[in-house]
Amino acid sequence: KWALSRHYADKVLSGDTAAYLGVLKAVDPMRDLAPYTSSLSVATRDADVMLATFAVRDDLLDSDGEHYLCGLSLRIARDLFATLPVTHVIVTAKEQPIKRVDFPRSAMQNARFQFVDPVAFVGQLGTHEQV
Repeated sequence: KWALSRHYADKVLSGDTAAYLGVLKAVDPMRDLAPYTSSLSVATRDADVMLATFAVRDDLLDSDGEHYLCGLSLRIARDLFATLPVTHVIVTAKEQPIKRVDFPRSAMQNARFQFVDPVAFVGQLGTHEQV
């Protein structure tokens, strides 16, 4: 782990987006989310913004779709913030209509996630879009 961290540290801290993707590939912080999505991809807009897109699983939308979408979006954002020094994570759920949430790091830093209702949290961000 130390060698991996050392290999990427300077590049990540300098904003090298290729290094960001290398870290994500090596660490795979969202591997345990595979059962909850049909697909999940991550890209960079620039050194400050990560873009994550996931395809919903229709069978998981049946019981409480809004909770599923907001909860998974929040978890993806948390994992990316924990891994990389970005200021925004934009998560897009591919469904009809497409749902997109812009998570700023500033809104995530003081949240006590064990007490957070994902739907209310996303609603408070004021960046929940339907496209």
